Amino acid sequence: MSKLMPFISNQKGIDIAHGLRIWLYDFAMALMQAGRNRDALTCLLVSRPSIKEDHDFWICACLYNIAQTTKNLDDISAAIDVAEQIVSGKVKVTEKYAQGARQLLSKLKKQR
Repeated sequence: MSKLMPFISNQKGIDIAHGLRIWLYDFAMALMQAGRNRDALTCLLVSRPSIKEDHDFWICACLYNIAQTTKNLDDISAAIDVAEQIVSGKVKVTEKYAQGARQLLSKLKKQR
Protein backbone atom coordinates (compact mmCIF):
# COMPACT_ATOMS: atom_id res chain seq x y z
CA MET A 1 0.00 0.00 0.00
CA SER A 2 2.87 2.36 0.71
CA LYS A 3 3.77 2.39 -3.01
CA LEU A 4 0.32 1.81 -4.46
CA MET A 5 -1.49 4.78 -2.93
CA PRO A 6 1.06 7.42 -4.06
CA PHE A 7 0.90 5.91 -7.56
CA ILE A 8 -2.91 6.10 -7.58
CA SER A 9 -2.80 9.65 -6.22
CA ASN A 10 -0.48 10.68 -9.06
CA GLN A 11 -3.16 9.63 -11.57
CA LYS A 12 -5.51 12.41 -10.43
CA GLY A 13 -6.33 14.65 -13.36
CA ILE A 14 -5.32 12.03 -15.93
CA ASP A 15 -8.04 10.63 -18.15
CA ILE A 16 -7.98 7.00 -17.07
CA ALA A 17 -9.85 4.16 -18.74
CA HIS A 18 -13.47 3.65 -17.75
CA GLY A 19 -12.78 0.07 -16.65
CA LEU A 20 -10.05 1.29 -14.31
CA ARG A 21 -12.41 3.88 -12.82
CA ILE A 22 -14.85 1.12 -11.93
CA TRP A 23 -12.03 -0.96 -10.42
CA LEU A 24 -10.83 2.01 -8.34
CA TYR A 25 -14.39 2.67 -7.16
CA ASP A 26 -14.76 -0.96 -6.06
CA PHE A 27 -11.34 -0.85 -4.40
CA ALA A 28 -12.38 2.33 -2.55
CA MET A 29 -15.49 0.61 -1.20
CA ALA A 30 -13.33 -2.25 0.11
CA LEU A 31 -10.89 0.22 1.65
CA MET A 32 -13.73 2.01 3.43
CA GLN A 33 -14.96 -1.27 4.86
CA ALA A 34 -11.43 -1.87 6.15
CA GLY A 35 -11.39 1.58 7.80
CA ARG A 36 -8.82 3.01 5.38
CA ASN A 37 -10.79 6.16 4.59
CA ARG A 38 -7.90 8.32 3.37
CA ASP A 39 -6.86 5.64 0.88
CA ALA A 40 -10.50 5.19 -0.16
CA LEU A 41 -10.84 8.94 -0.68
CA THR A 42 -7.75 8.93 -2.90
CA CYS A 43 -9.26 6.19 -5.06
CA LEU A 44 -12.64 7.91 -5.27
CA LEU A 45 -11.11 11.23 -6.28
CA VAL A 46 -9.00 9.60 -9.01
CA SER A 47 -11.89 7.49 -10.32
CA ARG A 48 -14.02 10.56 -10.94
CA PRO A 49 -16.18 10.91 -12.98
CA SER A 50 -17.96 7.68 -12.43
CA ILE A 51 -21.14 6.11 -13.70
CA LYS A 52 -22.03 5.26 -10.11
CA GLU A 53 -24.81 7.52 -8.86
CA ASP A 54 -23.45 7.39 -5.32
CA HIS A 55 -19.85 8.31 -6.14
CA ASP A 56 -19.99 11.83 -4.72
CA PHE A 57 -21.84 10.65 -1.64
CA TRP A 58 -19.04 8.19 -0.85
CA ILE A 59 -16.48 10.98 -1.17
CA CYS A 60 -18.56 12.85 1.40
CA ALA A 61 -18.75 9.75 3.61
CA CYS A 62 -14.97 9.27 3.47
CA LEU A 63 -14.43 12.88 4.51
CA TYR A 64 -16.98 12.44 7.29
CA ASN A 65 -15.22 9.29 8.54
CA ILE A 66 -11.85 11.04 8.45
CA ALA A 67 -13.28 13.99 10.40
CA GLN A 68 -14.78 11.61 12.97
CA THR A 69 -11.41 9.98 13.48
CA THR A 70 -9.19 13.05 13.60
CA LYS A 71 -11.59 15.59 15.18
CA ASN A 72 -9.46 18.11 13.25
CA LEU A 73 -11.34 21.32 12.36
CA ASP A 74 -9.88 21.36 8.84
CA ASP A 75 -11.11 17.82 8.24
CA ILE A 76 -14.52 18.71 9.65
CA SER A 77 -14.71 21.81 7.44
CA ALA A 78 -13.74 19.80 4.34
CA ALA A 79 -16.47 17.27 5.07
CA ILE A 80 -19.01 20.05 5.69
CA ASP A 81 -18.11 21.74 2.40
CA VAL A 82 -18.70 18.58 0.37
CA ALA A 83 -21.90 17.70 2.24
CA GLU A 84 -23.25 21.22 1.69
CA GLN A 85 -22.57 20.96 -2.04
CA ILE A 86 -24.63 17.78 -2.17
CA VAL A 87 -27.43 19.16 0.01
CA SER A 88 -27.62 22.39 -2.02
CA GLY A 89 -27.84 20.48 -5.28
CA LYS A 90 -24.55 21.77 -6.69
CA VAL A 91 -23.44 18.15 -6.79
CA LYS A 92 -26.16 15.92 -8.21
CA VAL A 93 -26.99 12.69 -6.42
CA THR A 94 -30.26 10.82 -6.03
CA GLU A 95 -32.52 11.82 -3.16
CA LYS A 96 -31.51 8.77 -1.14
CA TYR A 97 -27.89 9.93 -1.10
CA ALA A 98 -28.84 13.58 -0.60
CA GLN A 99 -30.71 12.51 2.54
CA GLY A 100 -27.60 10.66 3.74
CA ALA A 101 -25.52 13.79 3.13
CA ARG A 102 -28.04 15.84 5.15
CA GLN A 103 -27.65 13.48 8.08
CA LEU A 104 -23.84 13.64 7.89
CA LEU A 105 -23.96 17.42 7.60
CA SER A 106 -26.13 17.70 10.71
CA LYS A 107 -23.68 15.61 12.71
CA LEU A 108 -20.68 17.53 11.38
CA LYS A 109 -22.13 20.94 12.24
CA LYS A 110 -22.52 19.82 15.86
CA GLN A 111 -18.79 19.10 15.97
CA ARG A 112 -17.68 22.44 14.62
